[in-house]
Amino acid sequence: MAGISNVVGGSSLNTGLQIAGISNLNNSSFMGSQIGGIVNLNNGNLEGIQLAGISNVNNGTLKGLQIAGISNVTMGDVSGSQIGLINKAKTMRGFQLGLINVATDFESGVPLGLISFVKNGYHAFEISVSDAIYANLSYKMGVEKLYTIYKMGYTKGQIDNYATYGLGLGSIIKLTDKFNLAIDGSVNHMVKSDFTPNFDLLCRAHVALRFKLNDYFSLFAGPSLTIYVSEYNLGSESLALKVPYSLYSKNWGNANGSTSIWIGGTAGLSVKF
Repeated sequence: MAGISNVVGGSSLNTGLQIAGISNLNNSSFMGSQIGGIVNLNNGNLEGIQLAGISNVNNGTLKGLQIAGISNVTMGDVSGSQIGLINKAKTMRGFQLGLINVATDFESGVPLGLISFVKNGYHAFEISVSDAIYANLSYKMGVEKLYTIYKMGYTKGQIDNYATYGLGLGSIIKLTDKFNLAIDGSVNHMVKSDFTPNFDLLCRAHVALRFKLNDYFSLFAGPSLTIYVSEYNLGSESLALKVPYSLYSKNWGNANGSTSIWIGGTAGLSVKF
């Protein structure tokens, strides 16, 4: 235990605990825990926990857990979890939670983040149409069990044209060699083509049956549950979407806004690469 730093320079396996106000350094393989106020560095394999206020670096394999305020980096494989703003590993068997997750492979487990880049994971572009957004382009990245969705599209309102952009999460469930099921959820913001400030939020959850044409192309279609929240009331011509029908609709905020819920559909083409 040290107020500033602990350094172990041995070349054999070390076991135990390092706690320091600033940094911990171990130059060999380690079985135990490193807890540092700023940074932990292990230059061998690690079985245990690294907990740091800023960054954890492990230059070997990890069996255990890394938690940091900013970044976790393991140069080898990870069997366990990484939790931080930025996480990096080679082959993951476990869970990554962060703003940015990077890995070469995921043998088991999932990454959850704004950006989850898995080199040998799931990458796909999708072109789709729906009752709410007439033309939509999506990019999906992560692993099939859990991927992040980035969306942009176009739709026609009652008066104006609208561009849409959104973010979501999804998962693919394999049914047969040719068929699988995709479950996606997303939140999309709709803005006028002249970029006049407005608030029109489209939340969608859809289930799509996917037919695999080959290793790269798939067709999909299925129902969608749509929740539309607008700064305009239901009777306004400035409403971005003309609600086809409603399972639920209500004006709120002294009729200065509205919420509508309905079930529609989505269909399209997926290109995996």
